[in-house]
Amino acid sequence: MRKKAKKGFTLIELVIIVIIGLVAAVILAAWGVSSQRKAAVSAYKSSMNSLQTAMELCTGTGGTVFSGVSGTPMCGGSERYPELPKKCGSSVSFVVSPNPAMESSWSITTSTDCYGCRLVCDVASCSAVETAAGDCF
Repeated sequence: MRKKAKKGFTLIELVIIVIIGLVAAVILAAWGVSSQRKAAVSAYKSSMNSLQTAMELCTGTGGTVFSGVSGTPMCGGSERYPELPKKCGSSVSFVVSPNPAMESSWSITTSTDCYGCRLVCDVASCSAVETAAGDCF
């Protein structure tokens, strides 16, 4: 007599497949969050570098720079503070200190950081202030 071949998986094989699926799901979820975080920080850094250039031009032509929030005028002209990535926070204000109209040395930063990354920009460049090492990538 011939034995019929069993069709399907054993219980142990099914458990192993489920475990592999769970591990893959956790890894993919972590990778997706990391990519979104890196994209938000990159957009924040780009906005701050552009802002540093705009402020340098404003103060270089004798303009006065004001602290403000996204969308408000930053200088005497039509320049406005940029919109930062929504993932970096909804209510971000830009802080200028000291007043560039009074002193030649100024810096600008945001009121909150973006995933632990904050840039402080001055006349020469922007430098990173990290909550933890590697936050600014």
